[in-house]
Amino acid sequence: MKFRSWLLPLSFAFAFLPVPVGCAIEADQAPAAVAGKAAPPAAPPAQHAVRLRFVPVKKAADAGNGASGTTLHRGMFGPTNVAAMAHLGLGDTFPVRDEHERHLFDLRLVDGNDQHLVLEVRTKEAKAPVQKIAVVRDQPTDVTVDGAQYEITFPTAEVNPTDKDTTAQAMIIIAQR
Repeated sequence: MKFRSWLLPLSFAFAFLPVPVGCAIEADQAPAAVAGKAAPPAAPPAQHAVRLRFVPVKKAADAGNGASGTTLHRGMFGPTNVAAMAHLGLGDTFPVRDEHERHLFDLRLVDGNDQHLVLEVRTKEAKAPVQKIAVVRDQPTDVTVDGAQYEITFPTAEVNPTDKDTTAQAMIIIAQR
């Protein structure tokens, strides 16, 4: 094995460097314990996020529309993907719009539970039939509206364990393909 001659002086230089006080302390020892003081109390166990459950609430026929969300825009899932997020309760309708605020179609939540949703897709054309689609949690469902393809997803969401773990509004992701 050849030893590189320039490494020899370098290795001797490091051998004679002064070692700072406390370098021999194990990584898991607290500095307070080394100085003879009591170690600080251990941190409480980490809290883990809990799944947010969709618990639909039936509304009166004349109840207002509680849907909210974003327009289709780039950047939600990468620079080239176009997607929107909507929150709908039973009976709510969400107008899906593009980046320029042009109305593309409406999504209406007609039925569902924590495992699946039934949505109506209504286009802006009066003659077009209303499409009913079933969306299973975490499984994308494809739908074609006015010749454009979209992927509708009912994703699992998590919240802090100290927050409320149920919601009356389902989160839906609409992605243009």
